[in-house]
Amino acid sequence: MSMIVEVVRSGFVESTHQARMLTVDAGGRPVEAKGAVHVPASPRSSMKPLQALGMLRSGLGLEDELLALACASHSGEPFHVDGVRKILAGAGLEESALLCPEDYPYDRSATECGRVYMNCSGKHAAMLATCVLNDWPTESYLEPRHPLQRAIRETVEDLTGERVAASGVDGCGAPLFFVSMLGVTKAFRAFPMSSPDSYERKIFDAMSTYPEWTSGTDRPEAKLMRALPGLMLKAGAEAFDAFAFEDGRAGTVKIEDGSQRARVPATVAALRSLGLDAPELAELAAPPVFGGGRPVGELRFR
Repeated sequence: MSMIVEVVRSGFVESTHQARMLTVDAGGRPVEAKGAVHVPASPRSSMKPLQALGMLRSGLGLEDELLALACASHSGEPFHVDGVRKILAGAGLEESALLCPEDYPYDRSATECGRVYMNCSGKHAAMLATCVLNDWPTESYLEPRHPLQRAIRETVEDLTGERVAASGVDGCGAPLFFVSMLGVTKAFRAFPMSSPDSYERKIFDAMSTYPEWTSGTDRPEAKLMRALPGLMLKAGAEAFDAFAFEDGRAGTVKIEDGSQRARVPATVAALRSLGLDAPELAELAAPPVFGGGRPVGELRFR
């Protein structure tokens, strides 16, 4: 049975959202399993750490903040944009090499529109840098048969322990691989549980150490990682979240209707099911419902 997120206004249940949730303990044993966690899902940008791993296995040498940026759905803040340009410059490329769509940044203080501001541009810059290192064509790096995308698909299947059930096109134009929440949870758990000198651990350390680089300064994902040191968390479009803690506790959340307002509270519930909690999570767990500029309700679970 799925978890139900209720939106309550003035004591009346105004809306409901169904959620799938899977959490496992430090030994990889299931703690909570709600909904069809075994069927293929669309993790969207939650797969970026796996895509980055495929790039590191192919020779990419990014570290620290720039590696976190390669895994990011960033807000387009100045330091994000500077980082993307630094990755491109290191590969001897211009912004015109990016094949992600032009977009405005999440950071509403910025008014520019361009490919470098698109939230996936860090991943795309890293993909291009990987191509340059391997002398692979850069003009077709998003094609499913490109050597880069084949390497990423092999990495996804390796970490999830599953064959890709289906493939499609993500919002940024890159190939999107459909696997189960069981597989994604297994994959995320592999990052902290790998050896200290592994590529997996390198990605885990970069994302958990530089949370602002994986999302944005004031984004919920960064707030969660700052509140729980040792947490790696990656959000995906259509309300998918995946996370892993340094001791191997891990989980995934998917809101069936793609509602972002239910995603973060459901993820906090998943973290709490594993005993991961902090005072800072309270405002993220039950965001108020406003009426006339004042709180008149809340989100709750059943």
